[in-house]
Amino acid sequence: PNYNNKMIFVNEFQRGNPLIRNFSNNIVVEYQKNQIPDYVITSNSCVFFLSLKVYRLKPNYVEDRIKGTPQSFELRVLLVLVDVDDCVALLEELNISAIKSNLTLIVCWSFLEAGKYIESYKSFSSSAKSVDFIKTRPQPVELGGKTKKEQVLTSIKSVNKTDANTLINNFKNMKAVFTCSKETLLKCPGFGPVKAQNFYNTIHQPFKAK
Repeated sequence: PNYNNKMIFVNEFQRGNPLIRNFSNNIVVEYQKNQIPDYVITSNSCVFFLSLKVYRLKPNYVEDRIKGTPQSFELRVLLVLVDVDDCVALLEELNISAIKSNLTLIVCWSFLEAGKYIESYKSFSSSAKSVDFIKTRPQPVELGGKTKKEQVLTSIKSVNKTDANTLINNFKNMKAVFTCSKETLLKCPGFGPVKAQNFYNTIHQPFKAK
């Protein structure tokens, strides 16, 4: 496969996943039928995507999915979408499974956030010789850089850094932001009907797998 700085190889079963629609135009997606990981970023890094709703129905999902994964993947990420209310016990179980399976567990609260994580990994890998670059520090906030929360929120169309800070300051955590109602959004300064509706639509995209 051609692991250029734009290409992400996606398992055919992920077709229809809203997180893919949240990739920027810098990313080129190529679907693969016989690929074990859900997303292959480089020759030595891949991502498995899992929603807690699916995990609750299929508790052996992780073990079943990673069988046969080539040893060449030094970085194997388990990207978990929290889409149930009672998530603590499930996440604890997955954390143990990830450790046993040599997976790096990443938790996200929306398809938008999930997509941006994957794109960030791709961006980092194309700028470095090793997966260790993922641990590189971003530009300091005091020098104009954005926090991780700001990066996720400003990736939504029409949401700028000021809007992102408004959301961060008005909600106790990112889960609250991504599960809020339109009525609550409209109470936030700078969020009129159009911006609130666009934001709400983005964070509530359903996953209709083929």
